[in-house]
Amino acid sequence: MHILRNLRPFFVSDAHILGDDQREISYISPFSGDFSRPGGMTFAMSAKIDSAKRLQQCPASVIITDLPLSAPEADKTYILTSKPRLQIAKFSHLFAKPSQNLAFRQHTNPDGSQSEIYCSAAAYIEDDVFIGDGTRIYAGSVVYRGVRIGRNCILHSNCVIGADGFGFEQDENGDWFKIAHLGGVSIGDAVEIGAGTCIDRGTFDDTVVGDNVKIDNLVHIAHNCKIGRNTQITAQTMLAGSVSVGESVWLSPCSAVLNGITIGNEAFVGMSAVVVKDVAPESVVMGFPARAIMRSPAS
Repeated sequence: MHILRNLRPFFVSDAHILGDDQREISYISPFSGDFSRPGGMTFAMSAKIDSAKRLQQCPASVIITDLPLSAPEADKTYILTSKPRLQIAKFSHLFAKPSQNLAFRQHTNPDGSQSEIYCSAAAYIEDDVFIGDGTRIYAGSVVYRGVRIGRNCILHSNCVIGADGFGFEQDENGDWFKIAHLGGVSIGDAVEIGAGTCIDRGTFDDTVVGDNVKIDNLVHIAHNCKIGRNTQITAQTMLAGSVSVGESVWLSPCSAVLNGITIGNEAFVGMSAVVVKDVAPESVVMGFPARAIMRSPAS
């Protein structure tokens, strides 16, 4: 249970309260959810709910919205902000319960320094792995040698970081001969890696994942890929070897990117797109094979 006025430290920069700031909040629910219990909070964006009347009909006690309202109502309180979804995201952590019990531990890094991390007893971390403070590693995850993980990262269950990439050459007899993978994986700060995701080590240099990259479940990132900061990679996306992804890129579910392709900053790759050519910055590509359907005038 929280008192609304006590949540001000978690407000986004332009948020303010319209109405009673002493309301009690006990849970968060979708706008169309069940608010039969008192103390419910929700959010409503003007892009989806275009009238104040819809807000009035919602039985939630507190509604976060970007609709322009000027008068409070007796039965509810509004939090007005230009970023209602960000605001509910900040509040959501106040109601979250741990999904797994992770043990605090001191991790010894290859340089002898100590990091404070949280790790499941069912995770496996090999020697010669650097892990930054505050990182959380869930059950079933495996981190191979030669991996570097930044601060405040999250590795969800059963992700595998640093396994060999898929690299073979035919020998004189026509048999496949394995290429030893001598690189590692370098992961920046505040990176989240979903359950069942695999990131391969580089062949000779590191596979690199930049700061604040968010990776969904069941993603495959092959050897030598480079991913720029703030990029989001959604479920079942596959990046073949040596793909270069810029900053703030969105890769939609089930997209596939051919080896050696470059995707520019702020590009958008549509659902199930198969990318076989370089993607320009700020462009939108969709289809099989992927084709540009629009491009920012600034690009």
